[in-house]
Amino acid sequence: MHVVSLKHVQCIRREGREYWYHRIVRERLPDDETARVKRVLEINGSLDGWREGPRSGSLGELICRYKESAEFRQLAPSTRKSYLYFLGVLENSVARKRVAAIDTPWLYKVRDGMAKTPRSANILMAVLSILLNFSIARGWRTDNPARHVKKLRGGKSYEPWPDAAVERFRAEANERLVWAMELAIYTGQRRGDVLAMQWRHIEGGRISVAQQKTGERLLIPIHDDLAAVLEGIPRMGTNIVHRADGRGYTGSGFASIFQREQKRLGLGGLQFHGLRHTAAARLAEAGATDREIMSILGHRTAEMVTRYTRGAAQERLAEAAIVKLKPRAPKGESGTKV
Repeated sequence: MHVVSLKHVQCIRREGREYWYHRIVRERLPDDETARVKRVLEINGSLDGWREGPRSGSLGELICRYKESAEFRQLAPSTRKSYLYFLGVLENSVARKRVAAIDTPWLYKVRDGMAKTPRSANILMAVLSILLNFSIARGWRTDNPARHVKKLRGGKSYEPWPDAAVERFRAEANERLVWAMELAIYTGQRRGDVLAMQWRHIEGGRISVAQQKTGERLLIPIHDDLAAVLEGIPRMGTNIVHRADGRGYTGSGFASIFQREQKRLGLGGLQFHGLRHTAAARLAEAGATDREIMSILGHRTAEMVTRYTRGAAQERLAEAAIVKLKPRAPKGESGTKV
């Protein structure tokens, strides 16, 4: 029997089924073998010369330069992984575009091509903006038109958890997941940073955090309510949030358990990262300033804090504004004194 050797093909087995993908263009391939072979040969044929390297001055060359840069290497592993996906999308679709020719209409065309997945479209625009800033620093351009591209609706950031959802999760969820939720709410940290917290990081009523994404080092005071939670957690192993055998969770392992628990409790629309927004919103509602919130979340700009606290700040400011309204004079009374 003649066996066809197919390059760049990946098989993923999930729940007893096989799914086929093309590694370079990331396209889902047909289940039927004949159709799959035909499609792979078509894709590989269109990639002739792919290994010759990108054109000088092209977006493909800029991406290569960026991936080799110190800026990219210093990103957290999880951030690099996310960026690599979207850099791959650009390499496989618009790599030949000259960087000098990129303008706002072209960027909108790229964004609108992903309109069915608004969040991904918005992230792709953010990655393009990073690339264009990188090109400015290297003398390729003098401006960044991606800064002016509006985000698509439906690509919102993670929503904060309503109080009712927090209380239900606290009362009914697996206790180990509750520990993680409480740490996220009272420290405002991302999932990876919460899972990395160890008992040795607690000292003098504070917990030290080295953020995996940004490298920021924080010392966060432990709220009395969080202190009570920590008192009830058995000290097994080194990690505060740990499995039944005392070992720490992997990010994917925790995410899988967390998603199952969300589904069981009917909270599937909420994400763990939303707890970071919950923390910021609660701090804003308590009257904390932007700089105070930045000191907890580890943000470097007030603009980022605004994204997290806009709703809470609006409610507080609206209440303050209404209080300032003078009461209307009762009917029959003149508002003018003689």
